[in-house]
Amino acid sequence: MRIGTLIISGLFLLICSTEPSLAQNHSNLEWRVIETEHFRIYYHQGLERVATEAMAIAEHIYGPVTALYDFEPDGKIHIELRDDEDTSNGGAYYYANKVMIYATNMDWALRGTHAWLWNVITHEFTHIISLQVARKAPRRFPALYFQGFGYQHEYRKDVLRGYPDVLVSYPVPGTMVPMWFAEGTAQHQATGARYDCWDSHRDMILRMATLKGKLLSWNDMGVFSKTSLGSEMVYDHGFSLVNYIADEYGEDTLRQLMKACSRRSAFDFSSAVQHVLGMSGEELHRKWQESLETQYGKVADEIGEHLIEGDSLRTEGYANDYPIWSPDGERLAYLSNKGQDYWLTSLFVFSPVADKAEAEEVAVGAATSSVSWTPDGESLLFSRRSPADRYGAHFCDLYRYNLESEKEKRLTHGLRARFPNCSPDGKRVVFVKNAGGTTNLAVMKSDGEEVRLLTHYDDGTQVYQPKWSPDGHTVAFSISQGDEREVALIREDGTGFRYVVASDGTDRDPCWTPDGRKILFSSDVTGIFNLYALELESGEIEQLTNVLGGAFSPAVSPKDGSVAFSSYGADGYEIRLLDSVEGWKTVDKEIFTHHAPRTTHHSPFTNPQSAIRNPQSKPYRPTSLGLSIMPRLIFDEKYPKVGAYVGLMDALDQVSVIGGAALGANLDLDLFALAEYNRFPPTLFLEYYRQLRHVGDPVVIDSLDLKTNEVTYDLSEVDAGVRYRFRDKHALRLGVALSLYNAKEDRETLSDHIPYVLRYTYMKGVDVSASYTYRALGRMRDREINPRGREFQVRYDRLFNYLIKGFKVSGLIQEKYDRFFYDQLTLDWREYLALPWWERHTLGLRLHGGWIDRNVDDFFDFHLGGLPGMRGYTYYSLSGRKTAMVGLTYRFPIIAEWKRKLGPLYLDKFYGAVFGDVGRAWNADSINWKWEGFKSDAGAQVRMDMVSFYGYPAALELDAAYGFDETGGGNQWKFYFSLLFGYVDSLSIRSGAGGMRRSEVAFTERGTHEN
Repeated sequence: MRIGTLIISGLFLLICSTEPSLAQNHSNLEWRVIETEHFRIYYHQGLERVATEAMAIAEHIYGPVTALYDFEPDGKIHIELRDDEDTSNGGAYYYANKVMIYATNMDWALRGTHAWLWNVITHEFTHIISLQVARKAPRRFPALYFQGFGYQHEYRKDVLRGYPDVLVSYPVPGTMVPMWFAEGTAQHQATGARYDCWDSHRDMILRMATLKGKLLSWNDMGVFSKTSLGSEMVYDHGFSLVNYIADEYGEDTLRQLMKACSRRSAFDFSSAVQHVLGMSGEELHRKWQESLETQYGKVADEIGEHLIEGDSLRTEGYANDYPIWSPDGERLAYLSNKGQDYWLTSLFVFSPVADKAEAEEVAVGAATSSVSWTPDGESLLFSRRSPADRYGAHFCDLYRYNLESEKEKRLTHGLRARFPNCSPDGKRVVFVKNAGGTTNLAVMKSDGEEVRLLTHYDDGTQVYQPKWSPDGHTVAFSISQGDEREVALIREDGTGFRYVVASDGTDRDPCWTPDGRKILFSSDVTGIFNLYALELESGEIEQLTNVLGGAFSPAVSPKDGSVAFSSYGADGYEIRLLDSVEGWKTVDKEIFTHHAPRTTHHSPFTNPQSAIRNPQSKPYRPTSLGLSIMPRLIFDEKYPKVGAYVGLMDALDQVSVIGGAALGANLDLDLFALAEYNRFPPTLFLEYYRQLRHVGDPVVIDSLDLKTNEVTYDLSEVDAGVRYRFRDKHALRLGVALSLYNAKEDRETLSDHIPYVLRYTYMKGVDVSASYTYRALGRMRDREINPRGREFQVRYDRLFNYLIKGFKVSGLIQEKYDRFFYDQLTLDWREYLALPWWERHTLGLRLHGGWIDRNVDDFFDFHLGGLPGMRGYTYYSLSGRKTAMVGLTYRFPIIAEWKRKLGPLYLDKFYGAVFGDVGRAWNADSINWKWEGFKSDAGAQVRMDMVSFYGYPAALELDAAYGFDETGGGNQWKFYFSLLFGYVDSLSIRSGAGGMRRSEVAFTERGTHEN
């Protein structure tokens, strides 16, 4: 049996603060480490080249970055390199002195092309240094928690404390820096270590936001909590504003601003701006905006004279890209994120020449990179990030979708393939293969067999978007060997490589005309991406578009020569159409003549591997990142407490230990410790919980000549087992829990006041459990406050419990127990359905049930009331060996995007809900279906999504519920309040026991009469 509702409140806060790892363990990776003067580089098999290069890069940038911020870290920086996902990302854990980087290069429609390792290592290291300058306390103390609990008043006399109805956990972090400034400085980097730049993609985003009146406000720039485009604008705006600050006031101002954030009185970045620059943050933002309006106004005036942008075809969503015509030119396939908040694209097909009212066909969801038709026009080839393999890795694979049968077939498994393009004869597919931070061109048969490489790069070279020529003998593609891209050709056998477009800018997205005479491509040689056409025989180049935003991914219709392309405008990417490939002006072809491929202008050495000779690589052994301590100030009902969370983990998160303690003014004590070992496919865990509670209500029993002055309850539990998550949505848990509930009574005799102490164990038990959880919630920006999808959990417990029934006196007082061995099953099913007629309105359905297979003491009953169940009733008022409940919730936005700042809080979203439940708890072997036996309630709820101190999520929830059948003599209205990282119904709550109840005193009285 679980420790009980006594500790549920503590577990709520534990879950909010230290949720267990949800990722599947990558147990197949063999880790090694290289150590340098300032860094430890961790890498696994396949990343030997990347690790050596990363080592040289890190040491090269260390001096310039630390010099700019006049700060050196207190130990070596840990850099973890990974290549077990087809994802491009990096992270800086600045309180742990750790950086995590994926080797796959970034290829995203909102960023330009840069030398990935040089850029991302410098970016994340700049975070490590700059944000530590801004912290207000030592590195080992990342935050201070303010927490509080309130409890329902129970009318049952045997219940000492009700279930929580107030839950508060609010952190005050040691670093308070807005997202725009944190990311802006990381992109600005430092003189002598600058491997990012203000590229044409960034300029495109900022230019259109400025000209269309869509610049983020000062407050909006401070937080993410947006769509993918909105969050990228935080990066984009931040980079521009940081560059503006450095240009206007000097680069050292960046250090001064970070240092100003470390002042104990600075809780808002505007105060740091005032302290350093003598103006408010809003005034700084206004000056920067005025400079942008002047700059981009001139650009708009110049382009406006010859604006050529085609006609709009598809605008819904902001990630419309990779258009491709069917072989007959009647249909157009493309990727779009329409209906999504994030950059989650699906494959769509439509006919541009059909009636606009014609319904668009959604071919298949979850498609990425470019798409290709088969020559017969019956199928489409696409790439998708596949579900996790047995080790938890997500790799991109190729799929074929048949439009007529509406069936898809997976062609590859773990090949790490993107950008498929089917040959004109339909027999071969050329694609891009990723591995070890390098990509290569590869060809396979159309059924996925006989894969062979066309290129054999192993130096970090990146290739993109290969396209077969109409005769099937040549492949056009774009290539990057450092910064920017060029367009090149290669023959079908891998020979004959040559550059055909290589300007001083980025040249990308090649596309053949149907006759094979021309190649269309996109280039930012003028500073703005436009479409161009290269005639291969003469070398003549014409400019096809002249847009204000950017033009990409051209596709020429085989029917009429019209050009579909992706165009960036005021609201993101849309699909547009040009009438033909005829250009509006001829461009000097010398601009696009071959230049040597650009490598990043990084360091004095050409080959960074040579910078450090013969690095010593050793097998990885768990290396601690050091102890983190987060103090806690707690108000637990009427008693204040002080305590702390502590955390300790190794550099690769293979071993972690998290603990906490809190001590009350009345000496109540809360302890927990959680240990995880993640080296095997399942996670091994060991958990320990202990709570001491002192109850000082005197109890007088005249017939026994005794008075109990105080009872101390000492509850302990040890839980061990394994957790295994698979295929992203599924999780299994097997566990064994040992519970021991002790009590100590401070007594005295009534007649002569002789004090004595009675100690006993009133419950001890073993619980062997198995559970399965399924969780598939849509990724929307209101996912937490308004989920859509399905959650399901079923749990089986075999319990072996002993509950005290009295005492046996034979020289010593010994407990006597009733034995309760039984099976227990619980089920919780939640469906969240989007309502089609109102945007972001949902209907939630919950089915919940519990079953115990035999008679047990009511100490072990299920409880159906309170916060986890029917909120119109107190937790203990509905109890039994069997429970059933159905609930319905209608949730709707009150303010979908609030965008208000209140002190340290950014008010993001405000939702309301009404709900109702019907349920019953009973003990009989069968249920009486008469309505009179069921209880019902209804209520209303408001929720508010907030961001606290720029980066910490805060979820406020207030519930009012009315129990129509309340029989406990109390108020039929029940109220609940929470302020946590997430909402209560999305948290995993350990199933409760009966809790501490006054029946222990009755057991004691009854026991004195036993022999």
